[in-house]
Amino acid sequence: VFVGFPDPGTDPWLAVNQGHEVQIDATDAPDRTTGAIYAFQGADQAARDAALNPPGEWNEFEIVVQGDRIRVYLNGALINDYTDTDPNRMNQPSFVGIQNHGNGDDVYFRNIRIQEYTFDAAAELVADYYEQGLLNRSQERQLTQHLAMAERVADNSPAQAGQSLDRYVAVASGVADETARAELLEMGEALRARL
Repeated sequence: VFVGFPDPGTDPWLAVNQGHEVQIDATDAPDRTTGAIYAFQGADQAARDAALNPPGEWNEFEIVVQGDRIRVYLNGALINDYTDTDPNRMNQPSFVGIQNHGNGDDVYFRNIRIQEYTFDAAAELVADYYEQGLLNRSQERQLTQHLAMAERVADNSPAQAGQSLDRYVAVASGVADETARAELLEMGEALRARL
């Protein structure tokens, strides 16, 4: 899975030369195996091996890109956390690409989703979790208010927006459902990184 490359137009090598490949291949060298940032940083092999489902079973891969940072989760476990330092890679706006090397290499993808970390996306996430019953009314109201305030002042007062996001994180930290809590906190971290 390629991330962080500009519009490739007709150049298939642009993804290789200006982005990064998050590898799916449990049989290769450490810096080229599942979860590795191909040829740059290997995955945590112990964490990967503990999380990896056997061949024939589905694995859930989550790739979180924030600026120059790439985090790779396999079946919910963090297996790689890499920060790029090359100014020629990972520049915005960027694209996502998937590939298969060809004959004899079978890989299947399903339920591919891309989520952008914006204030609107955060508000939708809060609303969705409230509708699912994972947030109580007080949590939903407070999270929504803190997001709205942070968005309103983000351009003119990043420090004040950061304070609103601190309050958002404090409320999100009290969410009982582990998955919802983790996603809300990740959204808060991503929004803070954009300030």
